[in-house]
Parts: sequence; structure tokens; C-alpha cells
Amino acid sequence: MGEIATKIEPTPGVIASRLSADKAARQDRRRLRLAAISEPEDHQERHSGTEAVMVKIDQTRMQQKCRRRKSDARLMEALSPDQERAADAIGAAFRIIAEGMGAGVARYGEQTDRGIGGTSESADEYRQRLVSRYFEWGRACFPAGISHAAVMDIIAYGHGARYVDRSRHKASGWSMTNLIDGLSLYCKIHRIG
Repeated sequence: MGEIATKIEPTPGVIASRLSADKAARQDRRRLRLAAISEPEDHQERHSGTEAVMVKIDQTRMQQKCRRRKSDARLMEALSPDQERAADAIGAAFRIIAEGMGAGVARYGEQTDRGIGGTSESADEYRQRLVSRYFEWGRACFPAGISHAAVMDIIAYGHGARYVDRSRHKASGWSMTNLIDGLSLYCKIHRIG
């Protein structure tokens, strides 16, 4: 006796699943093809565009031309020079604190027999001063109505202001105002500027 062969038609759900799997495979092949022909810098430029800016390293060293992400450039333009110094100090203190957890610390000041950047304090004294100033500022943030965590999201972790606004469910521009207020508080506490 002969068996009757029946063809089973796939259901609409199975068809949709196959189409989405095919689409994902095509996208993966495209990503691999693009990755093979591009440098990491090209990918970064497409992802987060950069622009040429002039940056003053510190009080004694001249400005240098470099490239900075556009979002970072807008952020730095909104800050005063004193607030920029405060942001650098907060970032340096954070790197010192996080150093024991595998994060490296870069020190841009020239270390000589006279200390860091021509001052008379040693490297250890400099690091201790940065960390103690950071903790003093951190304790002053809450009574002043400043979100320390939001400031650190921008300075230490490199998140954009828009991301911080969205992740904290705040109105657009809140994180920039909070950042400027936090840096101004640091300047006020430590008499910068």
C-alpha cells in the first residue's frame, strides 16, 4: 500500500521567526563586513562625532589642538575655567580612589624633585589632598541639593548629559544644571577662582 505524502505548511509564526532570523543573520554579516574594512577610529567617528578644539592643559602649559567628542565639547564650553579645573580635580580624585580596583591613574603634571607641577608637595601629599577635597565636596553635595551620583556619571563615567537626564527620569537640562552647580560648589568650598 502506498503512503500518501502530505506537505505541512509552516504557520505564520514560524514564517515570521525564519524571516527575523534571516534578517538578523544579514545584519550580522553586514556588521562583520564593515568591521573588516574600517579602523576603530572610523567606527568611533560614525558613532560619536568629534570636532577639533583647543585645550589648555594647565596654568603653565600652552594650549594644544586635539579632537574631542562633540557632546564633550559642548559640555566644556558651558563650563568656566575654574569649573573645568574642579572637574579635572574631581576626576583625578576618582581615578586615585578607583586605582586599587584595576583602573589606571594618569598623572599629567611633571614630577620633579620639587614635587608635582612645580609645587613643594610630594606625589603622596598631592594624592591625599585631592582625595580629601573630593570627600569634603561629596559630603557637601546632599545638603546643597546636588546629586553627587549624577555629577560623577558625567565626570567619572563619561555619560552624556542627555543619558543622565533620561536614566534619572529628569527634565532635559537637569543634569547640566546639576553638574554646573556641583562644580561651583567645589570651587566655593576649596576657594578656586
